[in-house]
Parts: sequence; C-alpha cells; structure tokens
Amino acid sequence: SVVTVTNTGGSNTGALTISIDGSDKGDFSVTGGSCVGLPLLAPSGNCTVNLHFASSVGGSKTASITINATPGGPGVGSLKATALTPAALSFSQPTFAATNPVDAGSNAVITMTLQNTGTQDSGNLPVFQTLTNTLFTVVPGGTCAQGMPVAGGGNCTIFVRFAPTAFGAKTDTLSLSASPGGSPSASLSGTGQEAFTLT
Repeated sequence: SVVTVTNTGGSNTGALTISIDGSDKGDFSVTGGSCVGLPLLAPSGNCTVNLHFASSVGGSKTASITINATPGGPGVGSLKATALTPAALSFSQPTFAATNPVDAGSNAVITMTLQNTGTQDSGNLPVFQTLTNTLFTVVPGGTCAQGMPVAGGGNCTIFVRFAPTAFGAKTDTLSLSASPGGSPSASLSGTGQEAFTLT
C-alpha cells in the first residue's frame, strides 16, 4: 500500500524520517517511496511511502506510521490490515459410513463434509477419482464443486453412493488435493446384506 504525505504549511520542512510503531509494527515495513531520504518537502508538496504487510499469524493487525521533520513536526497515521490464515482442508470426521446394511443390488448415499478451517480460500478442487473400490462412487448432488475452491471458513458436501453386490463389510478411502489447502482423506464403509423376500 502507499501512504501520501503532504506539507500543508507555508515553508519547507526539514529532512524527513519515517518510523513504524505499535504492537504489530513487525508486520509492516517500508519498502520505498519518494519520502524516503527526502531532504525537504516544499509547501503544498507531497511524497509517498510504500508499505508492505506480511504476518505469520492470522487476524487483524494494527500499527502507526510517523513522518517526522524539523521543522515540520510529526505526522502520524494509523495502519490496519488483516492477515489470512492459510487454507486448510479436512473432512469433518475420519470415517463416513452407510447408516444401515444395504441390500445387495440396492444402494445408499453417504454424505461427506469437507471443511476449510483457514480464512484463505482453498485452491480449486480436483476431479474425485481416488476411489479404488467400484462399490463406492462419487455422484452428483453435493455442494463441493470440482474445479472450484472451498471458501475460507466454509464447508461443502460430497455424495458417495454405496452399491454392494454381495454380503459383507466394504471399505474405501476418498482423498483429494488442493493447493493451497492440503491433501485430506477420509475412510468410507458400508455393509452389504443378502436381499430376501418374504412369501
């Protein structure tokens, strides 16, 4: 960002000095500008200070910038910026399971929740092709959109169909990767049962 300094007086200032103070002063730095090293600022003249903001900790950050000269006196301005925490994708639980046994030849839909616990948006989600057991299939209807990010602090759903062909417990793992965001994974499970008809 750029701060503009103006001499509103009727005479030249002295040499300009620049300082940053406050609890988060380490997150703000002067990177250049025409005010840096300026020996004087003429009446009605102005100059600029280029500022850079970078923080390793998320949240709102504040500081103050002081432009001082003798003569000229100090001019003080407030600095405020918000640091985003990196995108961090994870599934809301380690395992998602079909609620009840599913008849062979039938199917049930498992709803998985993907969340972004960072305040930065994730990278675009990939095509979900990591399932290896053909009894589990990602199906349309979830709110997670392939090719789109998960907003910071947001979540979305992925629908997985479990369609057993025989009796027994079945498992698989759904994983994905987004940059930024990471590579979360979660287990899937379901139990097939033999279908029967009462006569």
